[in-house]
Amino acid sequence: MLKFRSIRAVIAVLLFSKILASYVWFGLVTYRRTPKGIRREKMDALHSRNAQRLYADFVRLKGVYIKIGQFLSTQAAFLPTQYLMEMVKMQDQMPTASEKEVRQRIIEQYGKPAEEVFAKFDPVPLACASIGQVHRVTLQDGREAVIKVKYPGIDKFFFADIKVVRLMLPIFVKILEWGFYRESSGIEFSVLIDEFTTHIHLELDYRNEARNQIRMYEQLKGLRDRRMVVVPRLYEEYCRDAILCMEFIQARKIVPWYSDPQVPTDKKNWIFRCLVECLFFTISYYGFFQADTHPGNFMVLDETPGSSGSTATLVMLDFGCTKDFPEGFRTDVVRVVNGYLTRQHDQITDALWNQGFRTRLQTRESFDLWVRQGIRITDEILGFFRDGTSLIDLLRNNLSEMTAEFVALNDEHRIVSVPHHYALLARVLATAPVPLELHMPKVDFLPIAITYLSVLSSKATTEQRATTA
Repeated sequence: MLKFRSIRAVIAVLLFSKILASYVWFGLVTYRRTPKGIRREKMDALHSRNAQRLYADFVRLKGVYIKIGQFLSTQAAFLPTQYLMEMVKMQDQMPTASEKEVRQRIIEQYGKPAEEVFAKFDPVPLACASIGQVHRVTLQDGREAVIKVKYPGIDKFFFADIKVVRLMLPIFVKILEWGFYRESSGIEFSVLIDEFTTHIHLELDYRNEARNQIRMYEQLKGLRDRRMVVVPRLYEEYCRDAILCMEFIQARKIVPWYSDPQVPTDKKNWIFRCLVECLFFTISYYGFFQADTHPGNFMVLDETPGSSGSTATLVMLDFGCTKDFPEGFRTDVVRVVNGYLTRQHDQITDALWNQGFRTRLQTRESFDLWVRQGIRITDEILGFFRDGTSLIDLLRNNLSEMTAEFVALNDEHRIVSVPHHYALLARVLATAPVPLELHMPKVDFLPIAITYLSVLSSKATTEQRATTA
């Protein structure tokens, strides 16, 4: 990772400027000179080249740009497919700190070297993320633990990078709109970007992450008691501004576990159900959820992977990025889910309209077309999960047809307003911790949804009474 702020800023500005210039040139020159029949093909080729440029430089810069890439990979409604395909690879690009840097960080935080703080310190990291890396330690009382150490200097890089991102990304997305749609959507991308960068700031605050982890541990008690999920206990006396300390759990990373052919199918389906229920549970009961659901934040506790008789348990990690929904959100969610279950598309349209969704025509009738299409797509997706049929094969074989349908609807009824608090929810729904190309889970979502709908209804009623009191 480049560690000179001025150089990082110059590289980022040059990258965005180069991409922007290519779209401006295409719009002013190439588009007019290209026959209508192959304009889309030319544009797709330009998207591919620019997406590859963006990915290459984001990987080089790392830090906040990895987070931005992960965020862009979820923006299917606004970005061309070529960008989504490149940005999704960001999950595998993580920086590392040297042993010397980590040891210096420990001295800085505790006032003494690692060997005096811990009975044992392993200098080889167990895992690396965009903000910090994890090392195994043994506490002085014998407890096995891990420490999550924030990379030295990461704060100043993040704050400097975010200034560049706040300046360049809205312009970049606007130009991309003109290149892809030949018009501006009217969406205030700066609001969505502000929502995302706000949560990046919070991810840098390990004290905030500690509070989130304690909160998640307490709120998931019902599922912990059912052995569906494990949230590591924090050892708060060892936590500092730049170091988190928590219990060590002997578990496997979720992707290798799913890749293991010895693990029975029913176990793999069970872990996926645990993932779904954790999201439903915290949103329904508390209006709160973990908003960073890439595979690195999940593991599986499974002592006998090859046995169908043993229980596998999901392990949740990393609570730097979480989201609280605003008051009144549950009421509209209840209407959306109930509208879907009862096939009343107008109820869904009214609920989402009430939250602030709009199309360029600014009419419910226009937005209702999206709702109807959303119902159809949801039916198809849920059907694949219900039957255990490969969703990836569907996307591979029908992506061009599905894209054509999307573009056709978007030509006249483009969505121009999206509530900002949906940015992180979209990130969650678009990021599958389970490698679907290796295993397509077989889970019926509807009974789970119905179970939690009653909870949502009860909580929504309570909210309404509190508001009117």
